[in-house]
Amino acid sequence: MNPSPLQGRRQASVLCAESGPEDGVDPRVLARARQEAKPRRRKDRQLCKEAFRELSLILAGETADPLLRGLDVVAIEAEDAGRQLCVTLGHAQPVAATETDVLAALAGVRGHWRTLLAHSLGRKRVPALRYRYLGLLEEVSPCLSKGL
Repeated sequence: MNPSPLQGRRQASVLCAESGPEDGVDPRVLARARQEAKPRRRKDRQLCKEAFRELSLILAGETADPLLRGLDVVAIEAEDAGRQLCVTLGHAQPVAATETDVLAALAGVRGHWRTLLAHSLGRKRVPALRYRYLGLLEEVSPCLSKGL
């Protein structure tokens, strides 16, 4: 026995008579909100690991600026759902430069490094880079090991 087609219409009319919190909202907006709510931790970690490896290689061999030659990548964190990477850097050996000098030199190579990352990551969109400079790593390493 097949249910009558009128029975389905009655159920639909009962559902339409009730109002809900999502009434009047575009379904595409709701789908986008659900998609953004999903955790992207695994993909973000993968992106950070690839970027860490590539930026370490760039710093090891392709920097012409003497201020940037002794820099080491300490950590990379994904921000804004992977649209931006916060790169934490520090010098392994003492350098006669201030933090502002190093950050200015990093700002000068931001576009070049992002281009190199685009070639190696093989992604449709390459995240923007933001830098954080720690200074001399020997002075900071006790804080890093304690998790501060």
